[in-house]
Amino acid sequence: MVNLRALSLQEKTQTAVHESLSHVSIRKKKMSSDIFHYINQVDEDQLQQMKLTVDKKVQDYWHKKFASDPSVKLDDDGDELLHALVELLCSSTDFKQLVPAAPSAHQQNGGHRSIS
Repeated sequence: MVNLRALSLQEKTQTAVHESLSHVSIRKKKMSSDIFHYINQVDEDQLQQMKLTVDKKVQDYWHKKFASDPSVKLDDDGDELLHALVELLCSSTDFKQLVPAAPSAHQQNGGHRSIS
């Protein structure tokens, strides 16, 4: 025989945990959205203080988007921004430029290469 009281307690606990996780998820989404909105609204001086740059075309695009739809959904964009910032700020700084053992014919002729 199933103990209905225990089952009820287990269900209540699972519901409470689910609601708590849902609340955390909503707060995280709001934070991501707020950060994205803030970064795209600040002026050049504030960006420099944060040691960030945002392409003017990107800022213009988002300014128009915010003006046309103030309730635009930004949490996914904010998540992407935060992931990029974490990668930039927290990744290894052990960058070493790779130098070829022998210069290529192109480089010997005064040409140069760029990486895009």
